[in-house]
Amino acid sequence: MVDYIKKFKECGDEMVMERHIESIYNKLPNLKYAIDIGANHGTHTKGILKVESCIHLVAIEANPEVFEKYLSSLSDERLRAINAAVTPNSLKKLKEVSFKIKSELHGRGGIKGLHIWKHITPEVEFETITVPTINFDDLLLSYFTEGVDFIKIDIEGGEYSLILESELLLTSNQYRPILVLENSVFGLKLAKKTFKELIDFTEGNNSSILDFNYNKITTEKDLYNYHMVWICPNEKIKDLIQ
Repeated sequence: MVDYIKKFKECGDEMVMERHIESIYNKLPNLKYAIDIGANHGTHTKGILKVESCIHLVAIEANPEVFEKYLSSLSDERLRAINAAVTPNSLKKLKEVSFKIKSELHGRGGIKGLHIWKHITPEVEFETITVPTINFDDLLLSYFTEGVDFIKIDIEGGEYSLILESELLLTSNQYRPILVLENSVFGLKLAKKTFKELIDFTEGNNSSILDFNYNKITTEKDLYNYHMVWICPNEKIKDLIQ
């Protein structure tokens, strides 16, 4: 039995991981179209905009306070910043969602991740806010008709729900981006999926889950050793390790 709370507390330093991610943006050839889901303070948004080949980036943050402070003021004609919560297909009919948040947690504790922070920081009081939604597949179809090259997802436990419920992601050449996502130890449980189902999804779509040394992750134990992981179409792995 995995001790999820213990593993969560033992995750690697987030800022170190973010700097590592930023350092490889320029290694991604022809990065033209990108999405930053769970943009938070805009660290990744700014990093992606530094890539000269980038011509269109959608950055989405659900927390209105964080959005106003860090994203709404970014001025770049290539950027579309959206204050909304991105939903998986199981929640597609929802036009808005209410969830718990506390500014001291920098926007953490979103739609499906609240109970994580309730366990780790029980002394923190949360407030309820309501935000509009945008469905993940609708996001792809509405803003990326020509396809997407890169997606970063960090939504406090909801990452695997978006990916595994999508009817578009990795299934066609148009939507076979390189993904990097926060690997919450609660993610698969929240998505009500097993590690085998995750592997079946990636391998069935000729893709792989990689750690940050670009080694293929093949066991659930290995998956929970990493705070962030890659999901990459096999034909693009060489782009990461060049």
